[in-house]
Amino acid sequence: MADHILRSANGKWHLAASIESDLSLASSLDRLNADIEFSQTAVGDRWLSHALRASESRVLGVEDSGHLVMSSPNPHGGRCLVGDGVASLLAVLCAMSC
Repeated sequence: MADHILRSANGKWHLAASIESDLSLASSLDRLNADIEFSQTAVGDRWLSHALRASESRVLGVEDSGHLVMSSPNPHGGRCLVGDGVASLLAVLCAMSC
């Protein structure tokens, strides 16, 4: 799922992947059009969010299970990091249609 999003991406991104994530994702980032900073973290949303929260670029966190952590608008202003299954599905479907 992350591969679909990143293949349709442009601009600067920060990708964080847990240590259990697919090794080929990290080793093949140079084939993508986007400028991607990569971080590897411990397993869990907490660690993905910790790695991504200070980033000024677009962010995506990935787990081996397929779980994604993405930036979402906060109703009080700003942005927050969430692991929302429906939002992940919509992001992947939009990326696949681009």
